[in-house]
Amino acid sequence: MINNLSKYSPAMPDPLVKSLIPLARQVPDPVNYLAGLSVSEFIIPKNIIMFSPGPDKLKLVTSARHVYQYVLIVNLCGRGAVVINDRAINLSAGHVLLVPPGEKIGYARIADSDLVWFHVTFRFDKSEPLAVIANRVLPLSKQGVSFLHGMINDYMAPDRSAPSIVGGITFQLWLLLKELIKIAMDMPPGMAEHQAVQDHICAVQRYLYDHIRESVRIRDVARYVHVSINKLQRLFKRAMGMNLGAYIRIARVNYAAELAVSSDMTFSEISDHCGFNSVFTFSRSFKKVFKVSPRQYRVRLHCRRLKRLEKPGESVVRGAPPVALPVHSSPIEIYWGSV
Repeated sequence: MINNLSKYSPAMPDPLVKSLIPLARQVPDPVNYLAGLSVSEFIIPKNIIMFSPGPDKLKLVTSARHVYQYVLIVNLCGRGAVVINDRAINLSAGHVLLVPPGEKIGYARIADSDLVWFHVTFRFDKSEPLAVIANRVLPLSKQGVSFLHGMINDYMAPDRSAPSIVGGITFQLWLLLKELIKIAMDMPPGMAEHQAVQDHICAVQRYLYDHIRESVRIRDVARYVHVSINKLQRLFKRAMGMNLGAYIRIARVNYAAELAVSSDMTFSEISDHCGFNSVFTFSRSFKKVFKVSPRQYRVRLHCRRLKRLEKPGESVVRGAPPVALPVHSSPIEIYWGSV
């Protein structure tokens, strides 16, 4: 027997095995052979659900909703934005975003017909381990792709409720989360700087959303995000592809367009409500964005709604389609539905 087995073992240990020899010699004898090491509480993902909503379904999410589990969103194809607590975060293909429970989540700029956003929801009993990756856009590594392959294959198995299958899905999701944590911790300084720029942009969007009814000045926004006016304008232009002043104007006009078709307010009231200095300024800005006057816009949208009312079985969706802003744009840009 020994002779038969010896042909499968090398005469000398290979370098990898040899590297263990000095380590093994350092391990002392145990004091108590019955008292070993153990994990008192092994925290794993629970209540795992996977799904892949199509772009049409994502477009129908016209208002943010609270989530009560962790939501891991994996962008496999297409582009758009996830709106978390009224701030839009760009999510490009090959990237993931983990939304913690208790947040309000919605979607914006979902336009690609071939978009594939894979969702994994789960419960995790402690939030501290995942805090470093919460609400952060992270790249999906090759190992992460491998873990997703295994998770999806197991989840689609006919007997996925079998303990062995459930254990496999749980373990691979845990490995994927660990991989994302490692990526977040190993991010180079340049990536950290990029994240800081994104945080500035999100802070600007939040400020505009909260002060959309006021006459917002760029110096007020710069003071809010604690940077100089020149630096803010430079960062914003580089990240968004348009200057901050134009962005503020389009955000206001989008909000005014929604009020024009969802309320009975006069255009003078809408102008004041959206922070314009005068009705003339409001009408000029509105026409520059929508190519029609506010009155023409209201009439056109109401006519479309009346036509839809004539079709039995169809519901009228409140709101107006917004003008396209950059993907990082204000939550005003969220799709309101077809009109």
